[in-house]
Amino acid sequence: RSINTIFPNYGQLNIPVNIGSNVRNTSAMFMNQALLDENIVLGENIVDMSYMFAGCTNFNKNITIPDSVLNADHAFDNMKNFHSHIYFGNGIKNFSNYFRDTSFNGYLHINCDVKDMSYMFANCNIFNKEFTIPDSTLDCMFMFNNCRNLNSTITIGKNVKNAYYMFTDNDPVRMQTASDSIKNLSNGVIKGVEVSRNLTVFTSLPGEIGEQVNIDAVLGTASNNYEVILLDCDFETEDAYFKRANIS
Repeated sequence: RSINTIFPNYGQLNIPVNIGSNVRNTSAMFMNQALLDENIVLGENIVDMSYMFAGCTNFNKNITIPDSVLNADHAFDNMKNFHSHIYFGNGIKNFSNYFRDTSFNGYLHINCDVKDMSYMFANCNIFNKEFTIPDSTLDCMFMFNNCRNLNSTITIGKNVKNAYYMFTDNDPVRMQTASDSIKNLSNGVIKGVEVSRNLTVFTSLPGEIGEQVNIDAVLGTASNNYEVILLDCDFETEDAYFKRANIS
């Protein structure tokens, strides 16, 4: 029922692996493989695959995670050259800490009602793929904490409650910068949270922004300084943002 830690630090794995239906625990099974470039079929009754592929190098094969899996914490930590497609089953609700310290060039196919994505990509060295945070997600606390080389479009679902904290590294200075960033735009000042060379975030705490900002000035300052602007909106966003954006 358990085959965890069977291949850790093995070196090159160059044979296909088919994990049977009686296996429940595959945690740390392929940890720190130097090369993982063969097909791996996960059994239909696995429940725990935490740390299963952590530390792998050159991970090039697609993985389908069965619906039975409930825990995959840190399953893809500290991976180098991650280029795969991962298809998630509907059993997982918590994606926190899944890809920490990973060079991420892969694709995620999320078919479950995930609730928690906190720290999901924290400390990533490279993040180059478009990513959509599902509407089911509520918690994205420090999701991209201390990411480097973030060159992607990120679409945030409508129910996320703490997107404000996604890029602030739990740093009081950055958090204050984030809190003041919309008001800065309103005053003609470009000072947001610089996530990477290609991404600056301007945001605020929920309920903070109202009559204290000039929407024309906010959009005008942004459009005069950036080629592409993405607006994260919901049903409470003031109509003026949509009207001015269409005019611009």
